Amino acid sequence: YTLESVVDAVYAQLPEHACVLIGWSLGGNVALRLAEKYPQKIKSLVLIASNPHFMETKNWPGVQADVLQLFTNNLQKNPAPTLLRFMSIQVQEMDDKKASLKQIKQALQECAPSSPEVLMAGLGILQAVDQRKILSSLRIPVMMILGELDTLVPVSVGEQCQLLQARLEVHLIAGAGHIPFITDQKQLLALIHDFTRRSDCNA
Repeated sequence: YTLESVVDAVYAQLPEHACVLIGWSLGGNVALRLAEKYPQKIKSLVLIASNPHFMETKNWPGVQADVLQLFTNNLQKNPAPTLLRFMSIQVQEMDDKKASLKQIKQALQECAPSSPEVLMAGLGILQAVDQRKILSSLRIPVMMILGELDTLVPVSVGEQCQLLQARLEVHLIAGAGHIPFITDQKQLLALIHDFTRRSDCNA
């Protein structure tokens, strides 16, 4: 389970014609790599709560290395409670965090559970990924949607990414955390529909 293996697996599912690719969190980095590796297949990108360099550095906002390492260690020892803690982190700053956490749990029950090994591999990708150069080199429309209260992807990521990619649109959903596709569906879909409509008109 590597970034490249996920990219190739997603590529195999893409339609024959160029498409709009939407990626959430780690999926945003999959989308960025796909756009670089298979540019003929992607006509625009939507990055939701995603950071091309997930780890915090002196000059880049993100998650602190010791926080992610602690989560990695706990996942190895106690997967179930660690996942619950991770879900709680995603909504901890939101006013309706109890209802949002319930929505997350319900959504997860509808999906096949990920093994601890796959989750660990995903964390490894996040620790190592740096796709800022890819973002800066893109020549297709790109939109980034961030949650105002996201504790994993700071809102300042948007401003930093715009310094790398002048064509990047950044939108902030007020009161949202890391999972706006669950908690703020209407606003998220409205942003995506408007972006894709304008992108098609300008193509």
